[in-house]
Amino acid sequence: MRKYIFVILCFVISCVSAQKNVLFIGNSYIYTNDLPAMIADMASSTNDKIIYSSNTPGGCTFRQHCLNGSMDLIRQGGWDVVVLQEQSQYPSFLLWQVEADVYPYAEMLVDSVYAYSDCPEPMFFMTWGRKNGDTDNAKDYPPLGTYEGMDSLLRERYIYMGNAFHASVCPAGKVWYYLRHNHKSVELYSKDGSHPSVAGTYAAACAFYTMIFEKDPTLVSYNSSLDTATARVIREAAKTVVYDSLAIWKRSMPVAAFTYKNVGNATVSFRAQTDSVDSWEWNFGDDSSCYGETVKHTFPANGTYEVMLTVTRHCLKDSVVVNIEINDSVSTNDIYAADDETNGDENVRIVDAAGRIVYQGKRMYAPFSSLPAGVYFVNRKKVVIGLRNR
Repeated sequence: MRKYIFVILCFVISCVSAQKNVLFIGNSYIYTNDLPAMIADMASSTNDKIIYSSNTPGGCTFRQHCLNGSMDLIRQGGWDVVVLQEQSQYPSFLLWQVEADVYPYAEMLVDSVYAYSDCPEPMFFMTWGRKNGDTDNAKDYPPLGTYEGMDSLLRERYIYMGNAFHASVCPAGKVWYYLRHNHKSVELYSKDGSHPSVAGTYAAACAFYTMIFEKDPTLVSYNSSLDTATARVIREAAKTVVYDSLAIWKRSMPVAAFTYKNVGNATVSFRAQTDSVDSWEWNFGDDSSCYGETVKHTFPANGTYEVMLTVTRHCLKDSVVVNIEINDSVSTNDIYAADDETNGDENVRIVDAAGRIVYQGKRMYAPFSSLPAGVYFVNRKKVVIGLRNR
């Protein structure tokens, strides 16, 4: 009986679906062949689901999206993923032009995505070079005169935006590049040599399915209107380019690291070495914690403490644990300085922070140098025995 219950539970778990709320901001490269709907159909075939909305006027640029209804959609919030696609030529233009007309508005859109949704993932849509390059602009900027030249510039600029603005990059254009060089019989372009054919949209959809759900696209059984063999080739290309290298295309994780220094009196100073994060959370291994990039903490007694730093950036977290050994005491003179109203022959009583008498007798015989670090009371006067710098 237990065997059957186990099988049923495994079946139920395997059928649990993932759901993502996705906003698409771009232009005709998204609405041609209805890219969002195709991704949704792929997701359905693997028991996943996307609920989506879009604003994709033809030829619309990032700058225009910052001024039109896209901002209203972003401000609605609740998005798990927001796809951002620039006009198909713009990112491949002269660098000074891209720096002036593309990057500032890309950053504005990403910042707005983070501001209005809880834990969203901005995702740039890396598009592809035109079939024969951008011949209209090649006379002023020769690298645009070929597919390879235009495509490499698009790839370079989208990767830059992902790294600079902490966003993921869906490498649809890289999947196209792979197919163009390894499966030339797959026609990715429509007749204009720019917009995608059904196969081209399917290739982009496979890339987005993989990025959004972080799943192997070869699990997809939806073929759209393509024949089974062509759809399989495209899915395998997406697996090779996207799924097998997800860490390259996803937002970079923050990396937790810190340094520390003994500053005396059982106090240690800690400094995080991770920049560009939203928060630093410290757990000192003694049931105490605090927040901040640079902090100090006084440990209650000798011992080894597991100090953990957790850093967070846009809901992505990383932690590091370092064992800090507290094993020292102050000299007798340090105790005398704190209790200089008594002399060496006088009776003293030393009580620890828990109220236990650790010594009672003549002061000259008191075990000052061997007491572990902590808080003590010498004849009712508070004394802190700390670390000795070594």
